[in-house]
Formats: sequence, structure tokens, C-alpha cells
Amino acid sequence: MITNINGTPFNESMASYMANVLTRETGRPYRTSPFMEGYGVESVAVAHEQAEASQDFQEIYLRPAIQSQLWNLVLLVVAMIVYFNIETTMVMVGLDKLQAIVYQLLGKTFPWEVTVYYLGKASLVLALLIAWVIFYNLASRKYMIGPKGVEATIGLFNKDEIRVEYLHFRGVRVRRSIWKRIFFYGDILIATSGTAEGGDVTFNNIALPLKYKAILKERMKRLA
Repeated sequence: MITNINGTPFNESMASYMANVLTRETGRPYRTSPFMEGYGVESVAVAHEQAEASQDFQEIYLRPAIQSQLWNLVLLVVAMIVYFNIETTMVMVGLDKLQAIVYQLLGKTFPWEVTVYYLGKASLVLALLIAWVIFYNLASRKYMIGPKGVEATIGLFNKDEIRVEYLHFRGVRVRRSIWKRIFFYGDILIATSGTAEGGDVTFNNIALPLKYKAILKERMKRLA
């Protein structure tokens, strides 16, 4: 894709003019093509080769790995255990003794049955909040590795979508902490020059990231 020297698009008339000049001077056909919020110029022959190559690629849809929510899942299990065994849990952590001390100091205290009731409801609310966090973290991000480029959709109600074609890729790398290495997931960072922000597109918490990094690099190599 031919653009301005700083990577910004032409307007429609300038792109058409550049396509005509290149066609006349090189003897090969060039055409205008939508690029970002304007137009670029591309070789018709190269575009045809890319279209043929993209037919071999299938769409791959990805979401954050379930293991990325491991700590939240542990907290959810703990909260549910506490909810179903609230009185036993209160005795185990010494709340019965604390209530007795408060009674000795103040001469009165909250009834034990009422304390059990409200702490049980609090543990249920906590479990529901944790379940919502897990659901949101997994459902609010969707990624697609397509025949010609990638898409990232972020958000559950208000969605932020970005699409970048392989010819705008500058590089692909994987970022993983020790924890993520142990549980086989990580972040795929795609450096681009074709986004409006000119920054990275990140696939967060993807299972087997090295596998998809290899797929992206192969498609980038064939289509960029």
C-alpha cells in the first residue's frame, strides 16, 4: 500500500492522481484502495496475489483463556463454601468468641442468628460479584484472525472495535509472565502502522499464544 511518507492516507483525488501516474510511468496497473480514513494506492497485480493467498486462510476466533481467571475462580469457590457453611465458618474464625467479648464489654451484642444471616447474605453477594467479574473478563474481549487481517472487539455493552490488515503489521511478539508460562497463556502484541493511533493491537490472555503468533507471522509473511 502506497501512502504519504508519514504513513497517513491520501484524499480520494490525490490517490486517484497517484494511481494514474504510477500506471503511466511503470506500465503496470495501479488502483486506489480504502486505507484508514482515506485512500492509498496499490498494485492491481499484488492485490490479486493477496486475494488468492487469503483464500487459503480460515477465520480463527479467540477469547481470553479460562486459566487467566484462576484466582477469581478460587475466590468464587471459597465464597460459595463460606455461604453454604456460614455458621461453621464463623465459629472456625472465632466470631463466636468475638461476639462474647463484645457482650462482656458492652453488655449487649447483635443476636447470633442475625449475625449468621447477614454474613451469609454478604458472602452470597461477594460470590455473585466475583462470578460477574469472571464472566465480564472472558466475554468482553473477542479476537479474530482472519484471511486478510485481525479484529479485536473490546467491551460487553459499549464495544470498541479495531481491524488491521496484515500489510500494516510491523511485528508480532508474545508477552508472558512466569505465572502465564506455567498455565500456557499470554498476550500477543501486534505492532502496526495502520491503526488510527499508530500503536499496538493486543490479544490479552490467549491460550497457547506461541501457536497463534506463528499463524500471524505466516499470514503476515504471505500477505504483507
